[in-house]
Amino acid sequence: MTRWGALLIVSSFCLTSAAHAQERPRAALIAHDRVPPETVRVLVSTLSEHADVMPDDQVRVAADDAAIELDAVESTGELIHALDVALLVRARVGARRRLELTFHEPAAGSEFLAHRVVLARGGHLPEDASLELAQVMQDAVAAGAAVAEGGDVGDAPGSDTDLPEQEAPTDDEGDDDAPAGALSTYAAAAVGVGLRDLEITRDGRGPLTLGASFFPTVSIGLGARHDGIARGRLVLRLDATYRTSVGLVTEEPDQDGSLRSIDSRAHDLVATVGLRYRVTSSERAVSFGADVGVRWAAFELARPAAVPSTSYLGPIAMAVLDAPFGSRRVVGTIALGVHLALTTGGIARLVSASSAPIVLARASLRFDLGSGFALSLAYDEVHALMSDASDTDRRADLALSFTP
Repeated sequence: MTRWGALLIVSSFCLTSAAHAQERPRAALIAHDRVPPETVRVLVSTLSEHADVMPDDQVRVAADDAAIELDAVESTGELIHALDVALLVRARVGARRRLELTFHEPAAGSEFLAHRVVLARGGHLPEDASLELAQVMQDAVAAGAAVAEGGDVGDAPGSDTDLPEQEAPTDDEGDDDAPAGALSTYAAAAVGVGLRDLEITRDGRGPLTLGASFFPTVSIGLGARHDGIARGRLVLRLDATYRTSVGLVTEEPDQDGSLRSIDSRAHDLVATVGLRYRVTSSERAVSFGADVGVRWAAFELARPAAVPSTSYLGPIAMAVLDAPFGSRRVVGTIALGVHLALTTGGIARLVSASSAPIVLARASLRFDLGSGFALSLAYDEVHALMSDASDTDRRADLALSFTP
């Protein structure tokens, strides 16, 4: 064989290989909130063996440009066309650590296959599920490519045996593992700073004041939520938070005009039940709702003072708005509420009212760190509205929460 003949064969082989590489179908994977990052990496790696997988940032940019919610199942068809892929794979974790993969074809965005795997403790993908997952991915890619070329899911190789219709979720099963169809719990711990000012007006005499410079605070929180109501549109929440001060010292004017220091302690306990309504079924959709419950707040002094210890106890109601933005791993929350409190303790003897309407405001940012962890930055203001007294509490917290 001449040198030119060998070169021609090599060139033909390279061209054929390049054309074959270009024929690999494009696919996209959308992993919902509760899918562990390690599992996402395994899914992307397995899918990459059979298709060119779009990077996550490109998927999000394309979805944002088309104004499509990634988590909105009803927009899957539009999303596939915006991404220009032959296959869209959705991954979510439902009840009992069950990972559900749904595969959507490009013609109408309809789901043609579902595959379920029970994750090991810690959220890891079991090793014995790898081979079966690889086969499912291969068959799904082939089916998606067949539809993209104008065919049908049944035209893909192995469709008669590997894509059985009974693998698709039934309505009953779908409700169990819907996009947000699981009961989850969380625990949180926070550190922060607080600032409190109390002033009581007295006729014919100067006001009584009690102030404190910035003081450190710590808090703990526990809660649960269930978001399988109305196919993920409604979210039921239970939350309880306790906050207390650390090393708090307040100052009170003495008779000679000097300030004397008093060891003090601040407490704030809130327990609420809440309901949220999502504007779409997306886990990251804008939601609004209300919380109702009970709140107890107290400010204790270690020894008697002109302005005595204070305590507030009564029902609380809050209006809440949650809005994701940016990468949708960030959620902003604004809450406004009223606490109808009974005034107890020594302050009840100094003010004319036995109850105090208290206005509360809260603004926070929550950053999803993955693997169930989230970091939150929050600012709160609390104002007690009394005709002859003013009591203001301000605080900022940095919290770390974990959802198993």
